[in-house]
Amino acid sequence: MGLFRRVKKDLVLAFTGLQEATLAVAERVNKRVQEVKASLEAAETENQIKMDQSALGEKIYHRGDADLRNLQKESDFNALFNKIQEGQKKLKALEDQDALKDLFVDFERLMVQSDWVIQSVIVPKDFLGIGRALKELAIPSNMRIILVKKKNQLLIAHDDLMIGGRDQITFIGPRNTMSEFMDFWNKN
Repeated sequence: MGLFRRVKKDLVLAFTGLQEATLAVAERVNKRVQEVKASLEAAETENQIKMDQSALGEKIYHRGDADLRNLQKESDFNALFNKIQEGQKKLKALEDQDALKDLFVDFERLMVQSDWVIQSVIVPKDFLGIGRALKELAIPSNMRIILVKKKNQLLIAHDDLMIGGRDQITFIGPRNTMSEFMDFWNKN
């Protein structure tokens, strides 16, 4: 009976690993597609701004009026000027998004280069620690629980947080101890 449980446990771990690897690849592909879309949108916005600036410059040139204050009174000039300003705001927002993404990419790269890994596990329904607070569990000393997802609620981990069956636990720890961490959550 013990051999059967061990084989079953190994198969569950292997399947879980395969499932997580597939999801990770899908997430990376989706992230790359979103980056390309944002890049194309930024390039399109920048080109539109250049065309609008060129059109505004031509109108000013052909107008031949030395006093630019008179141009502000004409609706087509104002519309073009406002369109340029809106385009610049949109472009700034897209650039700010890229800066935030770069921060996460740098963090991800640092994690890959280091010996540390962020991992998630779903608490089995028969886990012995269900109904107990995190501080009551004998969590391996080099594992740090970061987040706990309960149904549709994402919580920052703290000592008094109660563990429930099917909670998703996100933790960080050294790469070489991941199997120990997974065993911790899967022991009955």
